[in-house]
Amino acid sequence: MSLSEKVLTRTFSSLLVVCLTLNLIGTPTALAAQPSQLTTGESPKSPSDTHPITALDTTKIQSKNYLIGLKNHVNAETFLERKGLKNKGHKKVKSTNALVISLTADEVKQVTNDTEVSFVEEDASVKIASTGNVVSTHAALENIESNTQTIPWGIQDIGVNYALQQSIVGDKVKIAVLDTGISHHPDLNLAGGVSLVTGVPDYTDDNGHGTHVAGTIAALHNDRGVVGAASHAQIYSVKVLDKDGNGSYSQVIQGIDWAIENKMNIVSMSLGGSVPSKALHDAIKKASERGILIIAAAGNNGAGLETETYPALFPEVISVGVSISI
Repeated sequence: MSLSEKVLTRTFSSLLVVCLTLNLIGTPTALAAQPSQLTTGESPKSPSDTHPITALDTTKIQSKNYLIGLKNHVNAETFLERKGLKNKGHKKVKSTNALVISLTADEVKQVTNDTEVSFVEEDASVKIASTGNVVSTHAALENIESNTQTIPWGIQDIGVNYALQQSIVGDKVKIAVLDTGISHHPDLNLAGGVSLVTGVPDYTDDNGHGTHVAGTIAALHNDRGVVGAASHAQIYSVKVLDKDGNGSYSQVIQGIDWAIENKMNIVSMSLGGSVPSKALHDAIKKASERGILIIAAAGNNGAGLETETYPALFPEVISVGVSISI
């Protein structure tokens, strides 16, 4: 196979995965709203001026998690020491010069007014972008009879059966699934992963949603279960949501950081939040600059203009939805 044919095959395999969430977005879901950002510089203009970022009333803020964006020349450790925050628990965002840290109302004021700070925003919430029951018990996941493989209607609808005939199956494509985790399963090629949920060291799925997403993307082409959009792809479980399907922007950002550091080809996010975030957008832009294809569920807010959730609303992200009528 020539180099051009190999590039074409890899590209087509990646594009097949664009439709991976079509089976996951058909029912309504409520997304938790959080207070808007507090910024010290220019408010981000993307994705739309219809989503303004307003100031927080810091007099009412208790200690909670914030995302702090530092200017490019600022050393994070020096900044924390100067502000007397070095001994507070914090995490660095590797791809951007940002911090995740718990602050009181007074600390928020001090940090916001610092000339070395670009922005300060609350660490808003995200949820899985679907509702309804999914199989979550390991016994049920493993109890799949052989010689029963089927091609789901959604997978067939995007032409995967024709891709299989041409052996376009996602060879050497590395996909990070940012979700509730992925369970070890005989119908999945789970290559590794990480848990970014506090107090949960294992990236195994304790909800069921992440495993369902992984199966839609890359269930093996064998004699059991279903076949996925890219059955030879390498799947990585990046657990950013807990057993109830809840998480935070900072966990999603850390997941994107992990994907960049581990040279993923695709990041899949079947999750969403209702609040714009410069910190999240900055991480997504860094991933996009590294050539990572970023896909996110559009959400379940129904018809209308700009009804998608974040991160699907960002211009660097391929936003995937489904229509219930033709």
